[in-house]
Amino acid sequence: LGLLEKSEFVQTSVDLKPGEAFFLYTDGLSGVGQGENPRLSPKRLGEMLQPIAADAKAMLTRVLEQAAIRKTGKVAPDDVAAVVVRRSN
Repeated sequence: LGLLEKSEFVQTSVDLKPGEAFFLYTDGLSGVGQGENPRLSPKRLGEMLQPIAADAKAMLTRVLEQAAIRKTGKVAPDDVAAVVVRRSN
């Protein structure tokens, strides 16, 4: 975000049922795989998100830890931004 002079955005409404969640992330998250942890593919991300965690913070922590962001202590090759929204039961 912010690299283009004129960006166009589309507004989308998401109607979550109790217990459902959505996960938004930048492309930097898919490029952080290092060592034993491969790059994050959509399939691998889907596996990380199941089962749905008890809350949004736990879900985000799980993905960041499994993507090796916290374990290596190294700087990611690109910026990483992620947001999880989960509707309470």
